[in-house]
Amino acid sequence: MIEPYQARGRFDARAVYDVWIRLVQSEALYDAMLRGEHAAIAPALGFTALELAILDDFAIQPGTRWHVENLRFRAVTMVSRLLGWHLPGTLRLVTEGRDGWLRDLVYEYLSLHRWVELGHHHRFAECERFAAFVEHRVLKRRMPPPHIEAVLAFERAMIDLLRRAATLPIAAWPAWPPRLDSAAAPDVALVCGPVQVELALPADILGWLRDPTTELRVVAPAPLEVVAYIAAADALPQIEALTPVGKQLLAAAATPRPCGELLAVVPDAGPTVASWLERGILVRAG
Repeated sequence: MIEPYQARGRFDARAVYDVWIRLVQSEALYDAMLRGEHAAIAPALGFTALELAILDDFAIQPGTRWHVENLRFRAVTMVSRLLGWHLPGTLRLVTEGRDGWLRDLVYEYLSLHRWVELGHHHRFAECERFAAFVEHRVLKRRMPPPHIEAVLAFERAMIDLLRRAATLPIAAWPAWPPRLDSAAAPDVALVCGPVQVELALPADILGWLRDPTTELRVVAPAPLEVVAYIAAADALPQIEALTPVGKQLLAAAATPRPCGELLAVVPDAGPTVASWLERGILVRAG
């Protein structure tokens, strides 16, 4: 049974909270407290006499160690889960799918940032900060896995796509599901959907990116261009490989154009137009 905190003296609650946060954030201070040596380093850290008394009180609390380490354990668990949602390919490549290795990396990442985790309400910022940690620290001390730079760039682009979708007003989304009965009429103006991005991959790893739960699979060594898009406010991101016709069609539909004009500009695009209208890559303008 873990004993709750019971102060041995009368302390200001705000001061107790501030000392607790500093104790959690400073591993040097925490380790010194476990050794009973915190009084020697506390003055150099700017502790007042009151704060040192509170720190002394924490040191004799039987539950302090459990509470600090449980908090860190839970932070590692939560952040690992969050990263798994948005950086699955990156995690797979740098950890080779080993959960223990992932926890070690996330522990180091949070320790580097003094256990200030950004949390679910700032999930995109958390993932971007971890991506920078991988890029600037992890990959500088080991042989980079094949295509890790491309996977990082791809997943960062997908995070940005989700951010754009999250901030797009509901009124700006096209009607969904689309009306296809007259959408491809020659005089109907079409345009690219509001939330999409064109990406270049150095090799065909698209199938693996869709489900990066196994070792990296390269279907073909030739570069591959894809379009990633979100068709509706409540839809999941989708990815589609681009053919030369599809790439021309995206460029032609960057601004609204009548369907007949699009088909004149991009010959043989009829089947692609029909397919993309159904999926939401193209939408009716206005």
